[in-house]
Amino acid sequence: MQAIARENNLSETAFFVKTGDGRYDLRWFTPGGEVDLCGHATLASAWLLFEELDSGLTEVRFQTRSGELVVARGDAGLTMSLPADPPVAFDAPPRFAEDVGKALSIAPPQELYRARYLLGLWDDPKTIRGIKDCGEIARVLRTQDFWGMVVTAPGDGEYDFVSRFFAPDKACRKTR
Repeated sequence: MQAIARENNLSETAFFVKTGDGRYDLRWFTPGGEVDLCGHATLASAWLLFEELDSGLTEVRFQTRSGELVVARGDAGLTMSLPADPPVAFDAPPRFAEDVGKALSIAPPQELYRARYLLGLWDDPKTIRGIKDCGEIARVLRTQDFWGMVVTAPGDGEYDFVSRFFAPDKACRKTR
């Protein structure tokens, strides 16, 4: 599977094997290694099952390294369950918030949280919209064993919040 994923050279390649009626084992690989969760590849796998391989299914259950993921087909399209990963306050080392801000060429976040990824909260959505690229964030994230970061702020009218996600080391590092 790893060799096929490396040859495909896509962000993730999904592999599923039928284990029962509407039940499948599902694994995901990047060119650099296996990952614990990939929502897009899960939805693509379910779509393939629903549309091409088993059109009678209305629900598919995938057993994964992240637990059971259920995708259901309905009139409005596909819906998928995902495992909860509630963030907790991150007691960052001194100057870490400043390093995050410098790496992204913006002000430091007001708050930091730890979950599967680092979550940074800013108070101004213009700050999030103004990020030009991921800069040196990979280097900063590695110091605390993160491979991805969500940057977010409250919305300013039309939207409840503004967010971006950076995964500069995703192909190289395993998820937690």
